[in-house]
Amino acid sequence: VSQSRYLNKISASYQGPDLLSRQRVWWGLQVDSVNGSHKTLPTWFEIGLLTEEWRGAWIGLPRPYEEHDEHRPCAYLKGEFEITGRVIGARLYVTSAGVHALYINGHRVGDGHFRPGWTDYSKTLYADTHDVGDLLLEGQNAWGAILGDGWYAGAIGFDNRREVYGSSLRLRAQLEV
Repeated sequence: VSQSRYLNKISASYQGPDLLSRQRVWWGLQVDSVNGSHKTLPTWFEIGLLTEEWRGAWIGLPRPYEEHDEHRPCAYLKGEFEITGRVIGARLYVTSAGVHALYINGHRVGDGHFRPGWTDYSKTLYADTHDVGDLLLEGQNAWGAILGDGWYAGAIGFDNRREVYGSSLRLRAQLEV
């Protein structure tokens, strides 16, 4: 644990065993100072899928516009799936080359916008994990996704260059019920 003398910032590095996909990690914090000792309530976070755990395939559509189009329409993807048996719980892991909004049975998944966010796509691609058990039904279900250029294929930088990281918008999702 280190403390910056000027910023009054505390940081700590994880020193435990390697973390695993889908693992729930509990943590808490205790701070001792001249004013006494203070403890946070325990809380948790969940590890998403590590690279080798992804089974969902990349899906997408051919480019829906001409190369010279300034305002490019979003791509819409949709599908149906069936669940046999009662849903006890479910996790949806999702990422995209481009930005996405995902829906299950007409309900928006998550509350973020422009997911997965900006990154250097040549090095890193962020993924989100969503608890979607309450959105699923026994029997027929539907999903939909809207894909946009975002930072992946859209105009970025001072010179508004397009397709800096790629041109083919894609979505990768994995639902575990």
